Amino acid sequence: MVKEMALLTPPQALREAIAGWRKTKHPRFAEVAQWATTRALAAEKPRSPVGMSRKAADAEAWRAVLEEDDVLDLPRLLAGIGGSTSAESADRIMLLSKLNDPRVNSGLIELLAAPPYRARTALPFFRACAKALADSGDPRVRPSLEDLAARYKSILETSVGDDVTALLLRTVASIDQVKPGPLPAALEKKCAALEALFEAEATKVRRGSAQKKSARHDDEALLAAIYAAPADDTPRHVFADALSERGDARGEFIALQLARAKGVTTPAQLIRERELSCDAKRRVAWALPLSQGGACHLARGFPDELLIEPRMFKTIVGLPAVRMLHTVTGFERQVSVKQAKAFLSHETAAQVTTVGGLQPELLEQFETPVPWTSVGLAFLPGREHVALLKKVRELKLGHAGPALTDTTFAGMDKLEALHLTQALSSWIRSLQELVELHTNAWMAGFNWAKELGGLPKFKKLVTGSAPQSTQLEGLKLEMLDCRASTELDPDAVIAALPTLRELRVQTEFTAAEVMGKLMRSNRLSQLRLASVGSYVFVKPNTPGGTLEIRAWDRANFEKHAVVVAALPEGCVSKVLIRPMREDPWEMAGTPPPDEAIQVIRGAAKVPVELAWY
Repeated sequence: MVKEMALLTPPQALREAIAGWRKTKHPRFAEVAQWATTRALAAEKPRSPVGMSRKAADAEAWRAVLEEDDVLDLPRLLAGIGGSTSAESADRIMLLSKLNDPRVNSGLIELLAAPPYRARTALPFFRACAKALADSGDPRVRPSLEDLAARYKSILETSVGDDVTALLLRTVASIDQVKPGPLPAALEKKCAALEALFEAEATKVRRGSAQKKSARHDDEALLAAIYAAPADDTPRHVFADALSERGDARGEFIALQLARAKGVTTPAQLIRERELSCDAKRRVAWALPLSQGGACHLARGFPDELLIEPRMFKTIVGLPAVRMLHTVTGFERQVSVKQAKAFLSHETAAQVTTVGGLQPELLEQFETPVPWTSVGLAFLPGREHVALLKKVRELKLGHAGPALTDTTFAGMDKLEALHLTQALSSWIRSLQELVELHTNAWMAGFNWAKELGGLPKFKKLVTGSAPQSTQLEGLKLEMLDCRASTELDPDAVIAALPTLRELRVQTEFTAAEVMGKLMRSNRLSQLRLASVGSYVFVKPNTPGGTLEIRAWDRANFEKHAVVVAALPEGCVSKVLIRPMREDPWEMAGTPPPDEAIQVIRGAAKVPVELAWY
């Protein structure tokens, strides 16, 4: 048999490998079939693609090639999947699955890894792939689908990716994994003889497999060290270096984020960080495995915040990577109470300090006070809930129901920051540790000084109103964030608050009247930061003072020029044009054109720079 096999041509070896596969479903025969196909096609004239459009004639041509039953036509038949409609491709998949050919399964795995469709209407195509693979009896399928499911959100970063991930996980669960055993003696000799024909290919595969296995093992060890010490930058630097050495851009990205976290980054590095993170698939891939369970924000190269996606949340419960998170929100988004409790109670969530969107059913699952320092509730807490919130330092209430009373926060005497949608009353005086208050309610007639002046540590106020100076006088505020109105007098407000160092006025950048009042204020130099809409003064009226223009709007650059021209002498030493969001992980948008910058430069009495990172 060995001598006979040694004389086989690649097409003949392919047919023998397929026959051996049909008897045994052994991966070794599948590998030989792939090698034989590649070598056979390399020795002949290229076969033209078929079925690559939505025309009826192409669909007929694809089926005609299938009926010819030429084993070397399979690659172009697989290539035709995706060329037509998703429904037609689903039909083609089911036809190919009847061939009982290991190359079909390999091709379907490749299709799932680089899907030709992204729309929700293509879900039948994905189901056809999953069904064909599940029915194939191929022992390679289950581990391949497990690998795909673990990273599918980086392949399809939309909600369709979540649907396909769920489909793959269901398919994996339906397959009984059987590890291939030794072949019968006769088939072992046949397989070994076939493999001998493709020694070069086998050697290449073995080397590649060993390299991948070694790299995967090294990565797993480095990641384990990072997860074990989430506060330590050293393991992150080691991982970044290892990635960079093999040309993986993620290594550079981690290094850039670590530099920014230390405050030693440069504008060029910020620009590069944005370039690396601008691709949605890449962002999701670098946040795996946690990005399978929701939207992630990255800091120091790894996820630090997670907004839950309810459908896939269960896939990340208890993962070591959860140790990287300090913020988890979205528990109000129809998350299973059982899964949420399992996630929050697991030791991997010990580093989480901020939890948002809690429902009463979830909070009531805990018998002792919760360990988090910051909590967001989607309901008005009762006395039984307050007892569980004794350790909380920051409370965010998204509830807009019954009015709060003086008993609502009884027992929460350590509360330092409070976020509300409701109006305030005298009950606020009971929070003696309060430092910071946020309220979106319109409080035009509220006397802030009278109600908050007795709080010894109160320093920061964020309000949806435009307060008058008489409402504030006597408060020892360091930061005030308020709404703009025609009555707002920044100079009087600053004068009423001698300890004020930061003033933010929420308004559209076209509110030139408020901006003008602020620029003319005699007390502007008292502030370290002052902003009106998209205009941000940093250390105004000092030698190094700057004006940052954020949230660029190309259609309004002439209005920016008017504002810049009106800047009093000595107010700032330069003007910087920057994106709205400082975090390079967020999208910057397109920088303004040169002609727009030139208009602003022509109006300015100080240098104007584009600092677009």
